[in-house]
Amino acid sequence: MNLFNFRFNSVIGIEISSTAIKLVELSQIGTGFHVESYAIEILPENVVKDNKILKMDIVIDSIRRVVKRAKPRTKYTAIAVGGTAVFTKYIQMEQALSNEEIKIQVETECIQNNKPLEEMNLDFQILKSNNHIDVLIATCETNIVDDYSNAIKQAGLIPKIVDIDKFALANALQLVIETSPEINNNEIIGLIDIGATIMTINVFYGNKILYTDKKLFGCQQLTKQIQNHYNYNYLEAELAQRYQNLPNDYYTDLLETFKTNMTQQVSRIVQSYYSSHNSDKLSHLLITGGGSSIANIIKPIYTKVGGHVSIVNPMASMSIASRINKAALIKDAPTLMIACGLALRSFDEKLS
Repeated sequence: MNLFNFRFNSVIGIEISSTAIKLVELSQIGTGFHVESYAIEILPENVVKDNKILKMDIVIDSIRRVVKRAKPRTKYTAIAVGGTAVFTKYIQMEQALSNEEIKIQVETECIQNNKPLEEMNLDFQILKSNNHIDVLIATCETNIVDDYSNAIKQAGLIPKIVDIDKFALANALQLVIETSPEINNNEIIGLIDIGATIMTINVFYGNKILYTDKKLFGCQQLTKQIQNHYNYNYLEAELAQRYQNLPNDYYTDLLETFKTNMTQQVSRIVQSYYSSHNSDKLSHLLITGGGSSIANIIKPIYTKVGGHVSIVNPMASMSIASRINKAALIKDAPTLMIACGLALRSFDEKLS
């Protein structure tokens, strides 16, 4: 299966993260989009780690449950891979090269930076052509792609598109930019994804990624503190956070300290970007991932970093099916960026 694929009439986006299975189904109405269904299924600890499925049976059962709750209209699925198993790079080539010559150069580039080609899924796409050709290369370890695809198949779905997680983010972000009255296409946007164990910054100009960095920090630290403080198991701690079912002292004794730490980490990752791109000022800093659900997190980040800081909602411009709990979707939307970006692939022939 290729990492980049052609357009399909309809696909559901499913993100398999270290903490949850997330499903988003979209349809198109005129020039806008409609949220047909969505669901999130929390995963137990150490089922998926470092983008690798460790307990396949639990992942398959969780996908089945999330599909049963969402009741999507299609079985065609787009999934995302990421982490250290993925290698991406932009390269430039001469316009006069044939397709076969381009392929040879791409393979040579991958051999220099990766494992042997027989252990990789390799794809490339020509992004634009002026006086030269810009080519985006993407590879992923074959066993990772196979595991994700097999999990989807065994859950009763049909894997049709395999994307890279940061390109799925870019796809969702492009829709945010196009529909937001506060963001312009020619601005430099910083998107910070605060996940379970990793905080990632991707800096975009249009749909091109200018800069990527990550730090070992995430919301799992808070989960562990809740486990220790209240003698919860991992799943109890995750669900207590999701449904805000925690004692009052949690907010004063644990949450405020975590927010301070998270704010410092955001400031550091932004400063790391400026240390190498001092002239490319961020017009907006958007927060996504599990950390975006932390109550009142924007004010301390703004105080520390400055500029335009906001929680990103990829579904802000979309209409919502009547069967969906709108309040729950608004709360969950910032954590659905990758799943949303995957679902958008069915409406866009070009790479996101």
